Amino acid sequence: MRIDSGAPRAARFPFVPEWTKVNPRSVLAAISAGLTLALLILAVEELVGLVSAWLGLGIVGCDFTVYLASARRFLDLGSPYWPAEFVPGFSLDETNFLYPPTTMLLMVPFLWLPAVLWWALPIGTLAWWLWRCRPVVWVWPILGLVAFWPRTSGSLAAGNTDMWIAAAVALGLRFGWPFVVVLLKPSFAPLAVFGARRRAWWLALGALALVSVPFGALWAEYLAVVRNVGTPLTYSLLNMPLALAPVIAWIGQSRTRPQDPGRRISRTRLPAERGLLGAE
Repeated sequence: MRIDSGAPRAARFPFVPEWTKVNPRSVLAAISAGLTLALLILAVEELVGLVSAWLGLGIVGCDFTVYLASARRFLDLGSPYWPAEFVPGFSLDETNFLYPPTTMLLMVPFLWLPAVLWWALPIGTLAWWLWRCRPVVWVWPILGLVAFWPRTSGSLAAGNTDMWIAAAVALGLRFGWPFVVVLLKPSFAPLAVFGARRRAWWLALGALALVSVPFGALWAEYLAVVRNVGTPLTYSLLNMPLALAPVIAWIGQSRTRPQDPGRRISRTRLPAERGLLGAE
């Protein structure tokens, strides 16, 4: 006997269990979530292992330590740069300072601020941005790969400025002008132009130019250090994934937003209802 093809699926295939009726989108979402969870577990394991190893060597937060030492030199001697950095072809090591003098505006306050804020502020900003974007599930594994990227755990353990650049990118995508902060790390400078379409960005750029003037001769010292370094400044480009994480979340953000209860349509503004009310 032939079963009518127009009959419901349960009638045509009575032997197929109900649990097999799976939505392919749900399967892909589950796979994406599972892959993301695995990557995050590996990333945390990598970070914990790195911090444990560096604790034994006493170098956790080594980059942050260099920033504080440079800030102290700036206050005590008037320059954050080592004399050896003015020798052509000097070898780059963990004690060198290759940032523009304007970074002192960020680093000097941390001579008095609690050190934990150096990590808490940018990481908190990134967490807020991810929560705000609520990226769709297919973006999660990409962000998981960023977390698992070895340079990401290295930046977090060392307290590198990559965290602050990523936070500036996140705030720049929201407000525009914070993209100017990216210029404090010249190797990431191309990211700063993303905010150039907003007027606030140009005002912030002008403000940065104004506060750069008092540093005077330090700009000549900075250019000499950059010219003399034996390692190209593009060495930090491998840290770019962390700075791009806010962009990835922004591209893949969920298009659904919770409705604002404060934004309600007034019934008196509906023409049809005004007519009905008038008829009464």
